[in-house]
Amino acid sequence: MTGTPARPRFGLYQHAVHRPDHDPTAQLEDGLALAEHADRLGLHEVWWGEHRRTSWRLVADPALMVARAAAVTHRVRLGAVLTIAGRHPAVLADTALQLDHLTRGRLLLGLSADPVPADAAAAGQTVPEVQLQVREGIEAVSALLHERAPVSIAARHAPWRLHAARPQLRPYGQDLDVRVVALGAGPGPELAGRFGHGLLATGSAAATAADEHAADTWQRAVAAAARHGTAAAHDRWAAVGLVHVAASEAEARRQVRHGIRRWAAHAGSALPAGLTPDADADTLVDALHAGGHGVVGTPAMAVDHVARVLDRSGGVGTFLIEHAGWADPEDAHASLALFARAVVPHLTGAARGVLSDRARETRARRRAAAPSRLLTTTPTPPRGITRVHRDPVRPAGEPSRRRGRHALDPSAD
Repeated sequence: MTGTPARPRFGLYQHAVHRPDHDPTAQLEDGLALAEHADRLGLHEVWWGEHRRTSWRLVADPALMVARAAAVTHRVRLGAVLTIAGRHPAVLADTALQLDHLTRGRLLLGLSADPVPADAAAAGQTVPEVQLQVREGIEAVSALLHERAPVSIAARHAPWRLHAARPQLRPYGQDLDVRVVALGAGPGPELAGRFGHGLLATGSAAATAADEHAADTWQRAVAAAARHGTAAAHDRWAAVGLVHVAASEAEARRQVRHGIRRWAAHAGSALPAGLTPDADADTLVDALHAGGHGVVGTPAMAVDHVARVLDRSGGVGTFLIEHAGWADPEDAHASLALFARAVVPHLTGAARGVLSDRARETRARRRAAAPSRLLTTTPTPPRGITRVHRDPVRPAGEPSRRRGRHALDPSAD
């Protein structure tokens, strides 16, 4: 296992609640514009999750979003979280490797380990049945991506077989970065550790002393890696948290009234503890702060919150802001820009050199403006008659009336 990263990275997890009464094309374009904005701001990762059969989340195939975003971004890495149940692993591997080439090695492949109950029900299956298929699918995709020899696997629970299968392409770079996406207490961390993949943990970025979920999630991956002889690298571990910032807390709260109640209503049972779907916006924000699940406020509040998350987790490699559609697009862009410019430098240490230089300059200016503490020469207050003179030359043996540096005139008497 590698040590904790020296400098955490930051990114965006697009999990927006789309409005069914607004233009779907424009809302999908908003997601691409936000990815382009994140690229300009120097963030490291942008992810899209896969959602089906829910009219309030429109991204049915994140791979399409990555392909489109690759044309308008230059540096940011692009992540697609794909549901492996229902996909043939050979097709998924070929798609991922083609995307890896189209993005010039910027692809992050997420394999979802936790099936959505609605998707399982629509397929006539239960969640435990789909979880068995997920395990087999992740094993098959891992073999296809990492094995040089042809792969043959007869699945016991999934409706597919592999017979001497081999991807058409090899990764663009040395290897394809694969992350297992885990939610809650599911099998994701164990699968990540077993196959040597990274881990993307949603709903784990809490900042309270009582909440050890993030650290426990990572330790499960580390333990599984130790059992199977693989490596668990901190720099391939990402945690997702809720953050929206503005110039003041009051302004941030006003901005999230745009969509935080809609997000809570559609998130339903997936809400963090202490949040209720029918609460008003300010009550939701208060509960979010009280539970340490996120922050709606100023950059200073965000620095404090994310620093606690990083400390409690023991070393998250990437902190991803969950873009949940709380604010309108303009305010969402402004929040992300403020986070990148006023929060990230304090957490990576990029601002420390500048701040220390400014502190030294401030101290120097204060010293220059302060009165000098050196003793100044002031005239000796006169005593008696004030004329100072030197005694005339006197014959030898006659005593002089000179005393010290000054002499006193003789009395007029």
